[in-house]
Amino acid sequence: MDWFSQERLKQLLRKQEGALGDTNLARIRLLALKCLLLNGNTLEMREELMTLASWVKRVWGENYEELADIYKKLIEINAELNDKESCKHYINELFRLKMICVGEEDAMKEALELLRNFFFPI
Repeated sequence: MDWFSQERLKQLLRKQEGALGDTNLARIRLLALKCLLLNGNTLEMREELMTLASWVKRVWGENYEELADIYKKLIEINAELNDKESCKHYINELFRLKMICVGEEDAMKEALELLRNFFFPI
């Protein structure tokens, strides 16, 4: 698991920065791995997740279903940072995406569950 350390992924992403564009699939996958599987500094993770969301939208479009995991993580991090406006924004984005991908009824159930967990954590 040493190969997947935060520092190693940071080095790989920095190394690719000038040589590869933001839409390079290897770069997007590395950032996704770093953001979604490893934990680190909360503010840094929020910035990287926002970058990842923007890259994914640019490559696959704003209705790409995999954005849901990114939005959920952004909601979690913004809740931890007590940034309610950002939470609201990403909850709306997640709900919009789910309405398109899974339909209105399932999206409503998932949104209500997410809001319940956000406002009334167990």
